[in-house]
Amino acid sequence: MKRSTAVVALLVCAGVMWVLGSQNWGAEVVNQTPEGVQDVGSEAVTNRVGIALAAVAAVLAVLLAMVGRFGRWVVAVMYALSSMVFAVVAVAQTDAGILRWAGLAVGVLGAGLSLFIARASGDWTTRNKYDRDAHTSTDEPDSVSDWDALTRGEDPT
Repeated sequence: MKRSTAVVALLVCAGVMWVLGSQNWGAEVVNQTPEGVQDVGSEAVTNRVGIALAAVAAVLAVLLAMVGRFGRWVVAVMYALSSMVFAVVAVAQTDAGILRWAGLAVGVLGAGLSLFIARASGDWTTRNKYDRDAHTSTDEPDSVSDWDALTRGEDPT
């Protein structure tokens, strides 16, 4: 799995968590209010903890692209933890109906995906502008070796 694909997959999972967290988690309770009982508030009851956990997951997904080998494991485990806490918070919402099960599914999926990505990220390399391509032979002169020869005082021509 490529680094960009992994980051996008984790961002999509965090986005789904965000959407689920921003839904009205108290819709069934409001609709089942008995007649004669005053409704305390008609504003939507969102899962603020779920939204915060989704934001943390999105930041961790972006951070995954920037860290080294050990950092990827740390970030992936933190992403898995935030996903599992999202799942637990979703299941704890007893009046949420189908949203609680969707939140559980997305949380478990995010945790599994992040750990799979941590395992698959072992072959990711950190590249910089000084790395040479694997296809370049060391016998053939190139611009970098020409500059190095000039630095040593040799004429590469």
